Amino acid sequence: MSICRTLASHLGSKCEVIKHMWLLTNCAFHSCVPSLAGEAAGADLIIISVHHADTLPLEVKDWIETWLAQKGDLPRALALFDPLYKGDSSCIRAYLEEVAKRGRMRCLVQSEENFDDR
Repeated sequence: MSICRTLASHLGSKCEVIKHMWLLTNCAFHSCVPSLAGEAAGADLIIISVHHADTLPLEVKDWIETWLAQKGDLPRALALFDPLYKGDSSCIRAYLEEVAKRGRMRCLVQSEENFDDR
């Protein structure tokens, strides 16, 4: 919620922040990948907020690859957000940077106290 409030305050009144949140542990996420991918394909910004890990779950990668194939000119940016848990997410970061490159998107990464704009 905090990232959405921060985005809204920085973007101003001419932008509307609409938040859709899907928990990866929720069984509904796994069965709804195609419809969730359609929603994501129409977004301007997709934020993936995860704890540090070696890799993203296969279902999440399937979701990403599905909306990437549908996205057209949207989304324009992909973000990885995980400021609370220390650890190494370099593989996740590399994967999302590669997805952003393939999708002609900006990749924004906030991890721990750093914020990078790539």
